Amino acid sequence: NITKDDQQYVEETVFLKVIRNIFPYSIWDGQGVQDHLMIIPKEHTDKLGSLPAAASVEYINLIDRYEAQGYNIYARAPGSTVKSIVHQHTHLIRLDGRERRFILLLRKPFYMRLSRK
Repeated sequence: NITKDDQQYVEETVFLKVIRNIFPYSIWDGQGVQDHLMIIPKEHTDKLGSLPAAASVEYINLIDRYEAQGYNIYARAPGSTVKSIVHQHTHLIRLDGRERRFILLLRKPFYMRLSRK
């Protein structure tokens, strides 16, 4: 439970919290990530359509405000196998505007041992 004293805390509304992602993306859409936040419902839900009407209005207002500040918006579908726990959260990702020419994407952890002789 993230509180106002936590370093991840950004802001909250009646139904939602905005927090810094503890594992932020470093690249998104081929550009470097400048900031990575998440909107999280205070009450557990697996999809946006399950939010109460008042929470939906707050959600749209937050999305509108952060989009106006240059954040990209991304949320995975409820059936996504990438999520560790089925819950709804929306990523707010602000890019640095610099395209990366080389991106290496690995699906599984890659370990390399370097030895000194």
